Formats: sequence, C-alpha cells, structure tokens
Amino acid sequence: MTNSIWIGDALLVIVVIFSFVSPAFFAMRTRQLETSIRLSADFFDLANKLVEDDDTPELLIDYLDSMAVVINERRFSRMILWLALTGKLRETSNAPGARALELMSVIRGLRKEVKDMVARASASCMLSVTYKSPIFGILVRRMMFYSIERDQEQAEIVASHLFSDGLGRKQAHA
Repeated sequence: MTNSIWIGDALLVIVVIFSFVSPAFFAMRTRQLETSIRLSADFFDLANKLVEDDDTPELLIDYLDSMAVVINERRFSRMILWLALTGKLRETSNAPGARALELMSVIRGLRKEVKDMVARASASCMLSVTYKSPIFGILVRRMMFYSIERDQEQAEIVASHLFSDGLGRKQAHA
C-alpha cells in the first residue's frame, strides 16, 4: 500500500510540475517558431531579389538554392553541432574546398549592396535553421552563431563553408 501511495504522490508531483512548465515551454517554442518564420521570410525575400537580378552569378544562385533546401530542416542544427563536436567543422573552415573558395571570391567581387544582401540572406537562413530545433538550435546559437546576430559577414563565411561543399544538399537528401 505504501508503494501505491508513493507512486500516486510522484504522479501528482509530475502533473503539477508539468502544468507549470509546459505553458512556459510552449510559449518559448511559439516564439522560436515565429522567429524562424520571420527569418525564413527575410531569407526568401532577399534570395528572390538576388535571383531576379541578371548580374547574379550562377554559383551564387546555386548557393542560395542550397540554403533554400535546408532552411526547413530541423535536423540541420543537430548536424552542425555534431560537425563542431567532432572537429569536422573546424577542418572545413581551416581548409575550405575549391567550391567554397570560388564562392567566397565571387561574393567578394560583388557590388556592396549585393554583398550586403548575400550576408543578410546567409544570416537569416543560418539563424532560421537554428530556431527550428528547440534544444540543438539553442546550443548552436550560443556556441557558434552568437556573433552572426552582430556581424552578418560572419554568416557569409560560415554558410559558404557549410553549403558550398555540399553539406546542405546531403542533409536535405539524407
């Protein structure tokens, strides 16, 4: 009988805790998803403007297409975190592939206003992806992307390494 009372008390405590914690969690999650939607809309607005510009290089359009593929992937934050923890992200950024170097060269050669649009689109995409995953997204934002909110050129660098070497395409088809 004492075991059943103890189990009943434990269940009651769990129900009480859940009733206080769940509204706060759902409110936080709603704010995260709203932020993700806003950032996704910003990305697609900027990407559409860039794609519609006849002067936009094909490699940059491929880069935007790669970002468009992964922008709705919840698992992408987990993948970024795994790459960071295993050291593979550092390897990629220390020795970027030929395609990443070519993309960075193309971006450097763009007009300032176009370069700014690319940086804002990159930041919007990368941050939007992190707001899709409630736990891993928070970790990625805190560990790796904290500076992107203040320095959009950092987003361009991080995103060009991730996407131009095919990571975005692999994740979308995994």
